[in-house]
Amino acid sequence: MRFFFILTILIVFCYCESEEKNDSTALTNSEQNLVRTKREDIFANNSIVQALRKAFKDPKEVKKEKQRHRAHIRKVLRDRRLKRIRQARQQRKARKLAKRRNKVRRAHQKFVRKNRNLLRGFKAGKTF
Repeated sequence: MRFFFILTILIVFCYCESEEKNDSTALTNSEQNLVRTKREDIFANNSIVQALRKAFKDPKEVKKEKQRHRAHIRKVLRDRRLKRIRQARQQRKARKLAKRRNKVRRAHQKFVRKNRNLLRGFKAGKTF
């Protein structure tokens, strides 16, 4: 009796296994890969795993990372320096233009004053 019971359980188990393989709802190969990559992504985003990776990083990778960091710092400093130079150039140009405007304005005021005084003189009947 036990033998038949065990035999039926084995047959049912084998039948279920074969059904699972033939089942259309089972995951396809690409879907299984997708699930696997998702699992790996979750694992990769784990902070403990990241800390361990950082602790046991390849020396070459560390060197490359430092180089990238230095290059970034150089770029930032260069951009700041160029910005400062551009601003200084712009200020010099603005001062030069302001100086020219003031010069023209002073010359014009001088001309207007002179003419005003001449007109006053003529009105007063003076001869020059």
